[in-house]
Amino acid sequence: MEIDKIIRTENIIFDFEAKSRDEVIQKIVDKLNTNNNLLNKDKVFQGYLKREEEGTTGFGKGIAIPHCKSCYIKNPEVIIISLINDVDWAALDNENVKYIIGLAIPEAQSGNMYLSLLGALASKLMEDDFVDNLLNIKDKNILVNYLKRNIQEELK
Repeated sequence: MEIDKIIRTENIIFDFEAKSRDEVIQKIVDKLNTNNNLLNKDKVFQGYLKREEEGTTGFGKGIAIPHCKSCYIKNPEVIIISLINDVDWAALDNENVKYIIGLAIPEAQSGNMYLSLLGALASKLMEDDFVDNLLNIKDKNILVNYLKRNIQEELK
């Protein structure tokens, strides 16, 4: 898995103001579209919403990991958003969400890559030190390096 191509500084959005989960998901899709990574913006948005219907991606600790695998996504990407305010995400711990790590995976690559990336993130998010550091990083380059290092470590 080429983490350098998946996690990039241009895909980090700090201090986004949103009123709802769907508005955050729309921002993820808009960013993917701006990156020319979508074949159909509406289908991908609906894919994220469909995944939320299957069960919340509100992980807990103020973090959500919305994810979509779709034939309308060209390349795997991670979009990271920190919110000014928190939003209801029906998270597992019933806490609102303020930090989002959105995954976009092409259907053709959805097997091992999708599960490995999601598993690595979920595993790291169980560690309080990792979460505390993650939530306090306000520099895009430092954040990208921190995520790359920790995810690659987890994938070994």
